[in-house]
Amino acid sequence: SIELPQNTPDPTPQVSRAFSHDPDVFLMLTSQDDAARVALAVHESGEDVQIVCMDTCASIPSYRELAGEAANGTVSWSLAVSINPTPALEGFRTKYQALRPDDGFTPDWAVQSYDMAKILFEVFDEVGTDPADVKEALGKVRGHKGVSSADLSFGPDRHNALSNLEDYALVVSENGEVVPLAG
Repeated sequence: SIELPQNTPDPTPQVSRAFSHDPDVFLMLTSQDDAARVALAVHESGEDVQIVCMDTCASIPSYRELAGEAANGTVSWSLAVSINPTPALEGFRTKYQALRPDDGFTPDWAVQSYDMAKILFEVFDEVGTDPADVKEALGKVRGHKGVSSADLSFGPDRHNALSNLEDYALVVSENGEVVPLAG
């Protein structure tokens, strides 16, 4: 693990230190702009290493723009529905883009936040806002059809309705585009 302070203008020293351990993979948990600077430093080093982001960086246009050619091959995750958009997602994207035209895309977190807010408001309508009542009612939510998933559910052992692995996909950045990872 090598620390990269946020907004590091040139991560070359950290990238060089990482290469001293002969890695096969650069696993990054950082913002897309920091990830782009790391990708550029890796690319400029000439070393052959797989870049994997623990967030959605390959899906974020600014990451691919900032990293340019260095973004090619970057693997990250995406909502599966983003790869094969449903009418519900297309409708959400249209509304989101109308509100935030400068973003240029609809981030997965916005879709997920919308779904969770909608569930929470429905619970408020049903039981009010008493924390104990809300917690109990959320625990009974099963199979809620959202924009991000057709099965958003909570339960005694499931406190995160966004934890269905089938709702996510691995993607790779190729020539400025995001494509599902083969295999």
